[in-house]
This record gives sequence, structure tokens and C-alpha cells, in this order.
Amino acid sequence: MKIRAHFVPTRWFCLSLLLCISAGFARAEDNAKQIYVSTGGVARASPDGSMAQPFSSLPAAVDAVRALRRSGMTEPVVIVLRGGRHQLNQTLVLGLADGNPSNAGLVTLGGYGAGEIREPAYLTLAAYPGETPVVSAGVPVTGWG
Repeated sequence: MKIRAHFVPTRWFCLSLLLCISAGFARAEDNAKQIYVSTGGVARASPDGSMAQPFSSLPAAVDAVRALRRSGMTEPVVIVLRGGRHQLNQTLVLGLADGNPSNAGLVTLGGYGAGEIREPAYLTLAAYPGETPVVSAGVPVTGWG
């Protein structure tokens, strides 16, 4: 009985610690500006990247993030892709300018990945919860006969 009484507080302590750590990561992502992209997004009007007026393409969203950076915004940004096929008609190039400018001089490449992560990513591409976006540059081949 003594073992069980000792085990329960330890389990609750570990669970509480895990929740506190998770809450810290969630707060960092909550501070990021979210820009939405939908395959049925606004192409003709002037979308703002909100849920109500998402961009219609990933390149348009990346261009909007770059415009925000030029205007002085330095907070992390998450480009949230809604479900469906996001067709790329040209190469999407992300470079050092899309990375965190405060760390631009410190390029570290680990053996597996891009190095140690110490803070929220400066630009993140993420799927909308519960949806499956597909980014593709493939072109259907027709005329096989």
C-alpha cells in the first residue's frame, strides 16, 4: 500500500509538469500570426489571409508574408493550408530571407536536420487541424493511347 501511495503523487507531478511544458509550447504558437490558404480561396478580390478571406495559393501567401516582413513585422508566421490539392505551377523557393533575421548570420546544419531548435519557427507551413492538404507540382499526363 505504501508503494501505491507514493506512486500516485509522482504520476500526478509528472502529468502536471508535462501539461505546463505543453502549455508553454502552445503559447509560443499562439503568438504567431496565422495566414490561411484554401483551394477555394479568394483569387480576384484582395484576400487578407484570414479564415474568411484565405489566399488561393501557397505562393500568394508566401508573398504576403514577405510583404509583412518588409513592413517591419518580426513575429513568427504560420501559413495554414486547408484540405485539398494545392497545385504549384512554378517552383516555390524559400531562402535565407524567409528565415529568422536575428539568426541569419548563424547558419548551423546538424547531421540530421537543420540544427537545434530553440524558439518558434519564423515561418511554418502547417495543415489545418483534421484536414489533409497536398502540395503538388505534378501535372497529369494525358493522351496515352
